[in-house]
Order: sequence, then C-alpha cells, then structure tokens
Amino acid sequence: MRGGGDGGGGEDGEPRVLLLLGRETGVWSFSKGHPEEEDRGSPLRTAVRETREETGYEVGCDYRIIGDALRFGKRPYWVGVVGQEAPPVRLADREHTAAGWFTANEAAALNTNTDVRAWIKKAQGGCPTAGWTRLIASLAHASTAPRRLSAPVGIVS
Repeated sequence: MRGGGDGGGGEDGEPRVLLLLGRETGVWSFSKGHPEEEDRGSPLRTAVRETREETGYEVGCDYRIIGDALRFGKRPYWVGVVGQEAPPVRLADREHTAAGWFTANEAAALNTNTDVRAWIKKAQGGCPTAGWTRLIASLAHASTAPRRLSAPVGIVS
C-alpha cells in the first residue's frame, strides 16, 4: 500500500513519507530499531540496517541519505530520498503488515507512534526547527526533486 494510491509523491507534488504498520502494535511508524553489535555503536548504521531489514531498501541503491540526523521524540532519524518511482517495499512480515507513502496531513489521520506525531506537529505547524520541513520544502521546489522522502532512516518520496 502506498499513500495517495499513486506510489509516492502525488499529483499535487507534495512529498510523502514512508510509514510502516506494526504487526503487534497496529501503529504506523518510521522504520526504526535497536542497535546490534554489528552496528559498532553507530546510530546511522543501525538506521541503515533496520531500513534494509524492514523494507528491503538498500542505501546507495534504492535511496540516498541527505543531511544530518534530526530528532523527533527519542530517536535520531535521517532523511533518505528515493526517486520518482520507488521500488516496492519488501516488508519484514514478522514485524509489519503494511507500508504506505503519506503526506503529513494524511499521516495525521493515522494511528501513529510518538515520533511520527512529533514530526507531523512540526511539519503542519511550519516549525522552523522541523529540519525535515525545510528539507522537504527545498526538495519540492527543485526541478529534479524526488518527491519521496523516508525516515530510517525515514524515507521520503
């Protein structure tokens, strides 16, 4: 499933964020997880690994990370950008039941976790400290702008 029914940045050109529906919680969230030994203490490595495990997306192939880490709630997130036609999400069935690409307004209507709600509040309020809001706005106005962003790593479309 992808927000807006069109697989990413909608006809309106508004960027969309990839959210995953938790199997046990029934709550939509960014791709996230806990550090493992192989991450060698790096939150970014944890984010990249968790994104690969939960979505099948490979950094450098399916998306690229732009900018520094941003905080929404307790965790750091990075923005991962995919092209106009993102590959299908390959869900980790043991963890999630669905994936979707949503605008901030569409995500606001969902049952989301604390971190997503914090991002929505900042994005809808135009908060100048909502780093993604500025980033998404600049991408949306670029002629070659990908319209999908994501979080791990959040991934944006």
